[in-house]
Amino acid sequence: MSKRKFWLTVPGVKMSGGCVSNGRGMMRTMKFVLPLLLLCSFSLAHGQGCPTGQQKNPATLVQIEQVWLRAVEQHDKAALGCILADEFEEASFDGSLIDRSAMLATATKPSTVHFELSDLHAHVHGNSAYVRGVGGTRSDDGKFHAKNRFTDIFVYRDGRWQCVAGHESHFPEER
Repeated sequence: MSKRKFWLTVPGVKMSGGCVSNGRGMMRTMKFVLPLLLLCSFSLAHGQGCPTGQQKNPATLVQIEQVWLRAVEQHDKAALGCILADEFEEASFDGSLIDRSAMLATATKPSTVHFELSDLHAHVHGNSAYVRGVGGTRSDDGKFHAKNRFTDIFVYRDGRWQCVAGHESHFPEER
């Protein structure tokens, strides 16, 4: 495969040794090139943070659940955005549905609780998978609150796992 050079030519602008020859031509070039450069840099930055080449195994999915947990605790909306698919929807324990934008908004809210996961079991079936586990919160005073069982459903796209759906059920209060 041969390497080709592409030259940007703007009418009325003379190029000499790769430099613009007059100030007016430079302004025309910048008005044309600057928006293209900004568009390209946004596109590169937008897709840069999400991991690719993730393994299709249970250990990877368990790790993703831990990353999800830390992303919420650390208010890392970008990390959470990499995990949640555009069509993500979760059925909460109270019966409400939470979409991707609402879940991303939770990452920006301050919290004084620490989230914990246990009993995580991941199951991979080709390009789909689910993780089932127990989640709960522990407040700064050490008290354990809101224990629930959850199931998250993932699909493998673009070299990475993305959560498309989830469901939570509360454990009954201990007596």
